[in-house]
Amino acid sequence: TLDLIGQLYHHEAQGRQRQLTDQALLSFRATQAKPVVDAFFACLQRSLREQVLLPTNPFSKAAHYALEREAALRVFLEYPNLPLDTNHLEREIRAIAMGRKA
Repeated sequence: TLDLIGQLYHHEAQGRQRQLTDQALLSFRATQAKPVVDAFFACLQRSLREQVLLPTNPFSKAAHYALEREAALRVFLEYPNLPLDTNHLEREIRAIAMGRKA
């Protein structure tokens, strides 16, 4: 699954480097990212179905978490202006929270 996540970030970087129009980026994501996203969720479902790990294992918990939010995690495939993740927002929030603790 980590390889699949790496592939998603690789494809997203390629799309940014190409400076695609919104429609071209959506097409690019449909052909490049969507199959990886499909494989990612299939892998998570298979891991849970086959009970490879105990339910208390952190990976099992993460798989459940991701599968419960699958629709939300796929939204970037439909909207070209949405990034793959929210890391940039989390960095901003962290800076504010760290300032409060000081």
